[in-house]
Amino acid sequence: MKFDIISVSIIFFMLLTTPIILPTSASNIEKTNLIYNYYNYQNMTSLLQNLQLQYPKIMKLESYGKTHEGRDIWFVKISDNIETEEEDEPGILLLGGHHGDEKIGFEILIFFIKYILENYTSEDRVRRAIDNTEIYM
Repeated sequence: MKFDIISVSIIFFMLLTTPIILPTSASNIEKTNLIYNYYNYQNMTSLLQNLQLQYPKIMKLESYGKTHEGRDIWFVKISDNIETEEEDEPGILLLGGHHGDEKIGFEILIFFIKYILENYTSEDRVRRAIDNTEIYM
């Protein structure tokens, strides 16, 4: 099944804007459980490496290069064929870390990566998006 760029854009718009329902209702969450700690570089790197180990068939993690401080610049590809460049599938590039001091951008991408990997087998819309698109981050 081929998708044009408009179809792919609609799929990703729906993925990004559809509310994500937590397993626990909001009334059961205490304020102390809402504390969020941003990922530092080491924690982000460990998370991405662990996700690649958990989902090796649909996620590929590579170093795109090094920062001026010698840290890897991580590149993630998510697809049903991570080892090939499928010319008949559209690709999408999502950027979140282009300003290193603006944490929210890559925090959203980390959440997105975790969400689509964890829901690949359980949600049809996620599986269709991954099976018909090459996602780069």
